Amino acid sequence: MKNQIIEAYFLYSKKISETLKPGIVALASVYFPDEWPNLITSTMEATKKNFSLIEPFLQLAHSLTERYSYESRSDPLYKEIIIVCDQLHDYLWQLASHLFPLCKSGDQNSLHTMKGCLLYTSPSP
Repeated sequence: MKNQIIEAYFLYSKKISETLKPGIVALASVYFPDEWPNLITSTMEATKKNFSLIEPFLQLAHSLTERYSYESRSDPLYKEIIIVCDQLHDYLWQLASHLFPLCKSGDQNSLHTMKGCLLYTSPSP
């Protein structure tokens, strides 16, 4: 069921995806990483099939990790942060490596995608 929710998040319109996102975050807070170890990798796989899904992926990743900045320190939290970093760092590096040449190309669609991606990877003020 959890993987079907992820599929629906990427498959349906932005309005439906925004409705599903809090549910995914709530499920992740209970089941990730022990009972839902493929959460991050399954979301990354969706973007590899469709480049336009990068922005929703980054929005979801931000929502999933936002609590790291305010939640109390604990061993389970550190374990989760390490798992997420291990799973995301190569992917985000590859994403940046592909986006910056697109920026140089001047293509408006590429620039729009890059702008959206940067908005979700920038630190909050």
